[in-house]
Amino acid sequence: MKKIVLQCSLQLLCSFCLLFLPGCKEKAIMENDELTPTDSIAVLLDVAVINSKEVIVETTFCNKLDVAVGIEKRRILYNNMMDWGAFRVKRGRKKIRYIGLEANIPEVRKEDLYNLMPGESYTACIKLHNEYDLSRSGTYTVTYRAAWYLPDEKGNEKLFYVRSNTVEFKLKKGIPPVPPINERVF
Repeated sequence: MKKIVLQCSLQLLCSFCLLFLPGCKEKAIMENDELTPTDSIAVLLDVAVINSKEVIVETTFCNKLDVAVGIEKRRILYNNMMDWGAFRVKRGRKKIRYIGLEANIPEVRKEDLYNLMPGESYTACIKLHNEYDLSRSGTYTVTYRAAWYLPDEKGNEKLFYVRSNTVEFKLKKGIPPVPPINERVF
């Protein structure tokens, strides 16, 4: 019963993505050799601020293609891990710097891919305050932005631009930053 409810919830989420996310329906070649936006993958963000001490970003990726897509696990924040600046975070107009881990991935192997089946979703929760400097109070916005290899109309792999909705959240007081990853003691 729980599995059926979960599948129905994911299907509703994918339907929501198809209908309401502004970036999902657009598909146009951008000028100056920039990437092509895609409507093949919907990305939906939701933000929770917990007791002004944590900011959790729930990120859901939905495959709207008729075929399975092999996506780098790091691009979908697999196992709630982040090793690159996946989000654009701003306070007002000021871009907030990424302070998390920056992994150097020389070559993508088969085991580095996650198969997102047609119509299925994958959700990751990221502690944004551990990855970005949210030490000042104010109104913030967060958006997921990345380049993914996806099949084009002919089935060939092509680099596409994947973008989520933008979510606004407020911090009454800043959250003390964790030290940058290269300064952390483990």
